[in-house]
Amino acid sequence: MNRDQLTLARQALGLPNPRRQSYANHFVAPPRGEALEAWGEMIRAGLAICRTGSAETGPAIFALTRAGADRALAPGERLNPTDFPPIGAH
Repeated sequence: MNRDQLTLARQALGLPNPRRQSYANHFVAPPRGEALEAWGEMIRAGLAICRTGSAETGPAIFALTRAGADRALAPGERLNPTDFPPIGAH
């Protein structure tokens, strides 16, 4: 994950914030441009997925996979267990 991708991933997670915990997992990218290209690279690397958007959100909503979210964390930060249940939890 390069620096630009890391910035986008952290925005998708709502980081940084005072709680040092993610509170989201989505990013709406414009229909063209560098952000769209960066998300495409993260999808190909298995770090993100793309969902179909709506008239309100735009054509695509990007979200991180667990692997992508883990890579986006800074030391001392954690993922919200609602969005990312602990590994092995049912």
